[in-house]
Amino acid sequence: MKKRRDVLPPANRRQFLRLLLTTAGGILGAPLIASRQAFAQMIPVGNMNLSAFAIFAGGRNAGGYMQISDIYQYVTNTMASGVNLVGVGRSYFGAAGNFNFGVFGAGQNASQQNVTDIFKYSSKTFSAGTNLGTARNGLAVMQTGSIGYFCAGFDGVSVWLAVVDKYTYSSNTVAAGTSIATGRQGPVGVGNATVGIIAGGIISGGSTVATTNKYTYSGDTTAAGGNLSAPRYSAGGSGTTTVGYMAGGWSGSAQIATTDRYTFAGDTAAAGTNLVGAARQNVGGAGNLNIGVFAGGNSAYFATVDLFTFAANTVAAGASLGTARTGVGGASSTPGNY
Repeated sequence: MKKRRDVLPPANRRQFLRLLLTTAGGILGAPLIASRQAFAQMIPVGNMNLSAFAIFAGGRNAGGYMQISDIYQYVTNTMASGVNLVGVGRSYFGAAGNFNFGVFGAGQNASQQNVTDIFKYSSKTFSAGTNLGTARNGLAVMQTGSIGYFCAGFDGVSVWLAVVDKYTYSSNTVAAGTSIATGRQGPVGVGNATVGIIAGGIISGGSTVATTNKYTYSGDTTAAGGNLSAPRYSAGGSGTTTVGYMAGGWSGSAQIATTDRYTFAGDTAAAGTNLVGAARQNVGGAGNLNIGVFAGGNSAYFATVDLFTFAANTVAAGASLGTARTGVGGASSTPGNY
């Protein structure tokens, strides 16, 4: 009898199965998302996707608003230049996405923006997306496998916004969601497959707050969430299916290096481990199943990157951005929150 010969070695079989689940999820939608995540969690860390990365785009520094991007490789802890946004250079915007695309939306240039840029992970290219319903900066963003939620923000003049735009990836369409109870500038967004948390920010009157709004995706309903451990504005966000992590920001009187860990099941927040990089606000956030990557920010303009390991609740320095800047948007080719 002839001995059976495997067509693919084990490592390549794992990559093929990961690709199969990702492709099927993109075709069939949300039902395979949980299966894909469960499969990813069964693969030992040593066998993870070596090409997985986070992208940080846009931002500003003393030279003005930027279109540039940086690509952070999780496994090698290295940073490299990516392609430019095709939309206007801007900062203080947000990004959502799935395993195929990242959607970078809104932000500030000389005026407030509602444009979106779509980053395709397989080709590492940007293309123009569909405009959001409301131009603004300083918004919170949450994501599922099929929809990105662009929430709240500031109109650049005098209005703290409570609006929600829902961006459906497969059709590149935008629809209005349910407005949250409190208009906020610079809240941070975290969430899982069922709920999103819009946390902190500055509200009408100028106060920095610790309150949150909870957005349940299935019925587009909103309610009060649990308070953060302390007020924060313009923090970075990342997380897992059970806990959202918020890092840095502005306390109302100073830039901070503190973090909050928000547990979705109980709507409770507790202080996490501080960033090891500089205290800063307007931090970009991205991550996978294992780590959150918090990049850039300001009091000065920073290229600093902090890596938050979720399981150990530890923080270490990561490879710096190629250009120091504040207000970058962050997305991940392997999101870990759904």
